[in-house]
Amino acid sequence: MRLSSKNKLVNAIGFQFVWWTAAVYTNWAILIGTLFVLLHFIFLKNTKKEFYFVLIVSLIGILIDSTLTHLNFLKFQNTFDSGLTWIPIWMMFLWVAFASTINHSLSWAFKNLFLCFFVGGLGGSLSYIGAAKMGTITLLLPFDQSLLILMIVWGFFFILLNVIRKDFN
Repeated sequence: MRLSSKNKLVNAIGFQFVWWTAAVYTNWAILIGTLFVLLHFIFLKNTKKEFYFVLIVSLIGILIDSTLTHLNFLKFQNTFDSGLTWIPIWMMFLWVAFASTINHSLSWAFKNLFLCFFVGGLGGSLSYIGAAKMGTITLLLPFDQSLLILMIVWGFFFILLNVIRKDFN
């Protein structure tokens, strides 16, 4: 289920490409994210385990972002306001792409719990701050509160991912 070092680099660069596509062009992330995930599974040997892992992580991530949206913590720009609090489809595809990095280009972040919490808290929060600076999302609380909440949510999310990873590896 592991990728070679070269393929881990491709995995990391590919995800960054999906993230930037989502941040700048939003709906184009559906196509780019789909291509990224398809290529990801083409290069794997044990795709069944990875498929279920990516599915579970994606669903948890979608639930987290939908909860943050429902709690009026963040708002996605350029989306149809249906009254529902689910995240936009392009963001769901971004979650699937992100989930495909956990056991590969991000595997180094799960060496111990401190590193796991630190990388998750810092990386996750900076991702949202970056998207907010680009106008893709709006954080509805003051900056310092938003940063603190995102760091805590993402830090604990990475610890949860570490537990889930152990069940699949």
